[in-house]
Amino acid sequence: MNYELFEFSQEGYKSLMTYQNWRVAILNYIDDCSLDGLIYFEAHHETDEVFVLLDGSATLLFLDVNDEKSLSIEAVHLEKIKFIMLKKMYIIHKYYLLMQNY
Repeated sequence: MNYELFEFSQEGYKSLMTYQNWRVAILNYIDDCSLDGLIYFEAHHETDEVFVLLDGSATLLFLDVNDEKSLSIEAVHLEKIKFIMLKKMYIIHKYYLLMQNY
C-alpha cells in the first residue's frame, strides 16, 4: 500500500499536509481560542475554508461590519462529524473559532 498517516495530539495548530493550493490542518484546544483569548477575528479573502469538529465543542463567531459604524456577531455551533464550509470572505466579514477545553 502507498499511503501516509498524519496525526497531531498536542495543543495548538499544525498544518499536516499541503497539496497544490489547499492544505489540511488540525487545531486542538489552545487558550487563544477561548472567549478570554478573543483579541482578533480572522478573514480569508482568497480561499474557501472547511471546519470539521471531531470531538469536543466549538463555535464559529462571525463578525459583520455594517457601513463601518455598527457591528453584528453571529454564532454558529459546530456539530461533531459535520463540516461547515466558509466561502472566501470580503473584508467586512470575519470569523473567530471559539473552543471549550475539557
